[in-house]
Amino acid sequence: RTGSVVNNVNIQYTTEGGEPWNTMANASGANATNVPTNQTTNIGTFLWRVPSLLCVNNTIVKVIDAGDSNVSGVTPKFNIVGSIDITAPNGGEEWAVGSNQSIEWSQYPYNLPVNISYSIDNGTWTNITSSYNFNSSVASKTWNIPADIMTSNNVRISIKHATNPTIVNDTSANPFALLATFDITNPENGAPVIAEEPYTITWTNNSVGVNNVTLQYSVENPTANWSYVKTDGDNTVPNWGYYEWGSVNGTKLSDNYKMRVTDPKQPNATDMSINWSY
Repeated sequence: RTGSVVNNVNIQYTTEGGEPWNTMANASGANATNVPTNQTTNIGTFLWRVPSLLCVNNTIVKVIDAGDSNVSGVTPKFNIVGSIDITAPNGGEEWAVGSNQSIEWSQYPYNLPVNISYSIDNGTWTNITSSYNFNSSVASKTWNIPADIMTSNNVRISIKHATNPTIVNDTSANPFALLATFDITNPENGAPVIAEEPYTITWTNNSVGVNNVTLQYSVENPTANWSYVKTDGDNTVPNWGYYEWGSVNGTKLSDNYKMRVTDPKQPNATDMSINWSY
């Protein structure tokens, strides 16, 4: 309004490219009516809570002088797009291969179809599911992690809107780990082991990418002061599922011995046997 001061405005929007017009509201539900304009800067602001819907290049905002509805201004048409925010895994988690884990995120609108993928190197992505629709603002998807997946300490999840992936997407903020799994099979559950004699230690595993492991034993209950089976070099042995212990240490006889196998690059990827004796 030339030569006059606009003290207050009403703010409306449409997602139809024109009629009907809706009054804006903020996050607490207050409508954008009689919004004051700063008379010093001649600038007004209103924090709009954008509605939970998608609109392709058909949204318009209109600002109207509250004192004269003939005085108004409109924006060019623009898009309203969805939003995705991953909450888990978002960095630091340790998930075992072969386990079932919950991928979780928030999304708007509620019925946003998404594609979910993972990367073990933050570069190459592998699909988990496509066009998945949870139909809620707080969404989740159970990931049945394959037992033969590559183990890694640098895993991330990516979630993208199925039809607008370059704009609406999110990736785990920080890397998490996929851990190998092991199961000691010998010695186990009270099996006798003869001191100073050779013994074959055996274990099963799901541990793609783990080439070597450490084998350790403890005589204490509760377990403490672990000793390496292989005492030279870096103390690791090939992850073949068996290792020939050339001569069992016979320094102390006990019924409380325990054996454990561990990924040397990930100490929480480990398994401990039930008591055995010698």
